Amino acid sequence: MSIRNLYERYGVDDYYKNHSDEYVNYHGGEVKYLLEKNAERIIDNDTRRVLDLCSGNGEVTKTLLDMEDVCIKRVASDIVGCDPYMNKIYERKLQRRCYPCSFKDIVDGKLDGTYDVIICSFGMHLCDEKMLFNLLSMLKYEHGMKRLVVITPNKKPNIRGVIKYEEKYNRVRLRIYE
Repeated sequence: MSIRNLYERYGVDDYYKNHSDEYVNYHGGEVKYLLEKNAERIIDNDTRRVLDLCSGNGEVTKTLLDMEDVCIKRVASDIVGCDPYMNKIYERKLQRRCYPCSFKDIVDGKLDGTYDVIICSFGMHLCDEKMLFNLLSMLKYEHGMKRLVVITPNKKPNIRGVIKYEEKYNRVRLRIYE
């Protein structure tokens, strides 16, 4: 059964409360490919801290940590996760901090830290459109976001802003906003 069908069957909250250990992103290969191919576009010499937003089981963080590229290794110690459902799994697998914040928690000011780059893989399209502007405003103005990387299985979310770069690989899109 697809993740979309599971979300519809249980709801997002109940699915992760009861089935988070079973979660697998079946597009993990595409995510890894897009991150590796675009590493220089995502992380530059000014990048100090990276937030893996909606980090799930840590596939984005693991990909960044596994890259041999010098620019990625330079920030490897400053990558943290954020996921309201799978934060304990992320911490257990990667021995890294993972904030248990939802989009609403971030809007309400419950996320700590500043981040040059925020990467959200397979999560931002789930953000309520009414909350999206406030979420992005908080990430930019309260958390210092200079670059947002959205990896999504569809054209959502509809972010009004300049897309610096976009690439589609199979059914997965990577967009970089500045």
